[in-house]
Formats: sequence, structure tokens, C-alpha cells
Amino acid sequence: MKAIIGSKELMEDLDALGESAVASLSEQEKSRGKAEETNLRQIARSFLEYYIYRLSGHNRSERQQLQLRGLLADLPQLKFPLDLTLKIAGNCACLCMERLLQSSTGGLPLGDSIIDLNQVSLEINLMIAQVYMEQNAKEYDWFLKALEDIEGFPPTLASLTDADTLLKSALHKLKGLVSAERGAIVLGKDANSLGWAMGDCGEGEFLGPQPLKLDQCATEKLFGFGSPVEIDDRAEAMPCLNELRKHLRCSSMILVPMRIRDKTIGLILLCRGEKSPAFGEKDVRLAALFARGLARSLENVKLHASEQQKIKNTVALLEITRVINSTLDLEAMITQLARMVVDIISADSCIIYLLDTKEKKFLPRAVFGSILEASGRGKGSEEFSFARLDPSHLRELNGGNTVLISKLEENPLFDTEILAEKGIQGIVIHPLLARENWLGILVILHGKRAEEISREERNVIAAIGSQAAIAIENALLYEDIERSYFSTVKALAKAIEVKDPYTHGHSERVTEYALMIAEAMDLDDREKQNIKYAATLHDIGKIGIAGKVLNKPGALTDEEYLHVKTHPLLGDTIVEPVEFLQGPRPLILHHHERYDGRGYPDGLKGDEIPLGARIITVADSYEAMRSDRPYRKALSPEDARAELIRNSGTQFDPHVVEIFLEILDQIEGQVEGG
Repeated sequence: MKAIIGSKELMEDLDALGESAVASLSEQEKSRGKAEETNLRQIARSFLEYYIYRLSGHNRSERQQLQLRGLLADLPQLKFPLDLTLKIAGNCACLCMERLLQSSTGGLPLGDSIIDLNQVSLEINLMIAQVYMEQNAKEYDWFLKALEDIEGFPPTLASLTDADTLLKSALHKLKGLVSAERGAIVLGKDANSLGWAMGDCGEGEFLGPQPLKLDQCATEKLFGFGSPVEIDDRAEAMPCLNELRKHLRCSSMILVPMRIRDKTIGLILLCRGEKSPAFGEKDVRLAALFARGLARSLENVKLHASEQQKIKNTVALLEITRVINSTLDLEAMITQLARMVVDIISADSCIIYLLDTKEKKFLPRAVFGSILEASGRGKGSEEFSFARLDPSHLRELNGGNTVLISKLEENPLFDTEILAEKGIQGIVIHPLLARENWLGILVILHGKRAEEISREERNVIAAIGSQAAIAIENALLYEDIERSYFSTVKALAKAIEVKDPYTHGHSERVTEYALMIAEAMDLDDREKQNIKYAATLHDIGKIGIAGKVLNKPGALTDEEYLHVKTHPLLGDTIVEPVEFLQGPRPLILHHHERYDGRGYPDGLKGDEIPLGARIITVADSYEAMRSDRPYRKALSPEDARAELIRNSGTQFDPHVVEIFLEILDQIEGQVEGG
């Protein structure tokens, strides 16, 4: 080494090497991909060697040459990042050139040793240390800023309450922190349950519906030890992930576990393109730190959502309880119940079947949702069939438990084609039992699979079913009581007809006419029911009118007429204590009011008169004209119609008269056609 170090040939070779290194460096700086990194490091080393050997050529001391060789051997082992290596090489070159220049211009022979190599070595080491400290300071500042960014995440309140918003903003933030070009978040408690939650590949979804497949060693690291996984072209032990990396055209890919309470709840996948440098250690550390924070935030979002859902469910149950207990009208109650169930459970449709005690069948009484359109084409319009249910499902229902059906071919309601058409994937069936007695069946058709319906949702359905069963039982008991009361009152009406044989069947015929008018006017079920009861009982007050007056063959005296005019007030007094007749009560009281205000008992006019009373007035008058009375014979249909037309707008509501005449035309047409 001593013999050749000062040779002219070596100096020429080193000159050529230096020029080549400088030229190559100039070209290579244009692109700093992973493939060129090794070459650049070698160029930097050659660059440094050149100037140190140039300097050593003016020092013939073997000790000094050994010092330089030691310095030369130590410098390349520092393994600085690429940009730092180039900076050190350049600074070393400048320092060596400066010392060489001092030696050459000092006016001393070249052979004299005027350069203290120990001093040169010290200066170079100090310079390297300074550069290293500057680089560390920059990295520290960068990492501190990154930590501040992580501390400030998530930035908005919306991110704390909505999982999708949180994951979307988290992915965007982390990609920026580690300079990733692509990213995705998958959620799952183990490798077999991973599902894509958020993805970004520049356009559209990340990988669509395809699940993420993990290799065994990756699974152990991510879910067992909770450590990140790096995948590049050297990841031969992870063929599945390496194949994914190639599919995504990435030079480098990392998977970072989202951990909370020592359990992995999801993964963050980050990629860099083929022309980008690989992820470094600091990138992986930062991503892992971010992932832990994201896991905590996601857990908080889920807890918040769970609490909000509990509050919503509690309020909804209270509202359902209030609604179904605020009425004893069975039809109105179960119709409202079906609507509220769809809203609370976020289901597609709800069907409520009630037991028909006469037919011994469960028949649909309330249907709400999209399936309503198909109820005429499927089994939803028929009885509930237990025959298609699995025996285990029957045992669960008899035990009062909720049944979930995922195999749609086993459903007892609709053809599978109809369910597929409506997007139904799961069916929930809950029995409506009161004191172990079957009252009905609550059926919920859901757009998600049965196994995806949470335990909390099932608990809510069970709570709704319990409240509904109690309310339905009360409504059914009330209907029984109502029927008993009505039968009693009808018996009183019959007593009137016995007292006045000329009016036999009058109430039934008035009721029939009045309901025809109500149907033609498209009145709701409650109004029709009030009209039905009022028309049946409209003359109940005549029970207090003297028989000789009711059956008098001649004209009534003024005193007798005043006596007859009291029968609406007497009827109102009779039905006043009966709770379920409070709706029909005003119709009974005002069925003798006139449209022009000259009727009795209160002289109401026009729309002041209840619509039901105006309908009964027309039906009552027409039926009376068409019946024999003690003081006259029945009028012909033509004469009775003429009387309605003549008194339209004075005694009768003209709109009601018009509709009733159309009904009579239809009846006469059917008779002639028959």
C-alpha cells in the first residue's frame, strides 16, 4: 500500500474516478428511486475516497497513511440516509480541497508534512457530527409536528360521532403524514372477519367486495403480537400479501394493526407506487402510533353510537307505549304500531297477524312498508303458515322467543322471488302472547341478513312485542265489552220498533244507506264506525215518547210535535254514560238539524252540523219516505228522489244528496241488470 499510494498512475486513476463519480452523481440526482440508491451510496463513497487519497498523496508518513485508511474505512459504515450521505461526502470533499490548497500555496516543498491529519480527521468527524445533529433536529421537528397532528385528530365533532366520517378523515390524514399514495382500512376481530370499511385508490373503491387475505405469519404479527407488517419484493414468506402488492403496483406496502386493550380491531393498509421509495422505519412507527389513536377514537364513536341508539330505543319504546295505550281502537293501534316498528328497527316492512278465533287462523290485520305492494301476490295477504317453519323455530315461538330466518325459502309468508325483488334478506318473527295465550304474530322484513341483526335490536323487538301483546289484549277485551254494550243498546232500539211497528227494520235500512254514502265520500274507518253506531241508534230517544203519539194516524198537535222533537235530546241522554258511544253521540243529537238552520234541537246550520249527522239525515228521510206510516202510505222511489232534490240546500246538504242520488242510480241499474 505504501508503495503505490504515491504513484503517478494511481493519482491519474483517482482523478478519473473522481471525475466519473461527479459526472455520475450529476446524472443520478435526477432520479432517486430505490433501484438507484445503492449506486448513489457507492458514488458518494468514491467521491470521498478520491479527495482523501488526493490529500494523502502529499504525506509520505506511513503512520499518517494508516490514519487516513482508518478514516476511509470508518466513514462508509455510518449508514446515513441517502441525502445525508451525499451531503457528508460533499462537505468532506470541500474540507480536503481546502487543506490541499493550503498545502500547495504555502510555499513549502510538497514532501514537507505541513498538514496535521489528526486535525483533519477531527474536523471531518466534527463536521459529520454537526450534519448528523442537524438531520436529527429536522427529524425531531418533523416527528413533533406529526405527533401534534395526531394529538389534534380527529379535528371535528362530526368525526367523533360518525364512524364513516372518522375513518375517511383518518385515512386522508395518515396518507399525508407518511406520504402514502394509496390506503384502505379494514375492520374485523380476526383474520377471517375482515371487511373493507374505507378505501382510496385514487378513483372508486379500493378492492371492492373481495376480502383481504392474510398469510399465516402476517396474521400472527398483526393479531397475535400487534406489530406492523412490511411487504416489498423481499416478502417471500407472505405470498398472498405480496400478490396484493403486485396487483396494486406498489413498491412498498405496510399493514398496521389498530389495537385497543391488547386486541386488534382492524388494519390500516398503506401503499407507495412503483417509482416511490420504500416506507422507512419512522413511517412505520408513525403509522403504528396513529393506528392506536384511531382505534381509541373508533371505540369512542362506537360507544357513542351505542349510547345514542339506546336513548333512541328507549324514547321509541316510550312513544310506542304511549301510542298503543292511548287508544282502544284495535285497527288504528296496530296500524300505527306497524309503522313505528319499521321506523325504529330501520326495517323494510312490518306485518301484524292476529288470531281469528272463529277461523282459528292468524290473518294479516296491519301491513306497512314496500311489501304492501306485493301483499296481493304473495302469502302476506293470506294466513300465517306454520307448516314451512323449521321445528326448532316453532319451539322458540311457543317459548315466547324471537326467531330469525336467513333461509328465505323457509319463510312462511312470501315467495322467495317477491322477497328478492324487494331486497329482503332477513325475517324476524316474534310471537304476541298474553298470559301464554296466542294473540298474534309480529313479522319484520329486513334489508340485512338475520345474523347481522344485533342483540340490542332483538331486545327492542321483544320489548315492542310484549307491549303490543298487552295493548292488543286490552283492545280485544274492550271490543268484547263494546259488542256487549252495543248489543244491549240495539236491544233497546228493537224495543222502540216493537213500540212502533211501522218503523220495524228502519234503523237497519238507515244504517245501510248511511254507510253507502260514507263509503262513496271516502271517509275513514273511525268516521264510518261512528256513523254505523249513530244510524243504528239515531231514534233511541223515541223510547221516551208516548206510544199513542208515535202511532197516531192523523196529524200531530203542536204539543205532540214538541214532545216528538225531544227524542234527539232523550237519545243523547241515554248514550251519555256509554264511553264507546261518545263518538256517535253528536250524530244522534243532531240528526234532525236542517242545512238552512231551521232544524232542532240546536238550530245548527251548514257545516256547523257534523258531517255524519248530515249523512244520517238524508238516509233517514229517504227511508222514512219509502216506508208506510200511520198517517200516510210509502212514497214511490221517484217521488222520494224528487223530495230530496226539492229540499236540497234547505233541509239537506246538497253534496250529500248528490252522492246519494248517484248511489240510488247504481242500485236501480243493478236491479234492472239483474
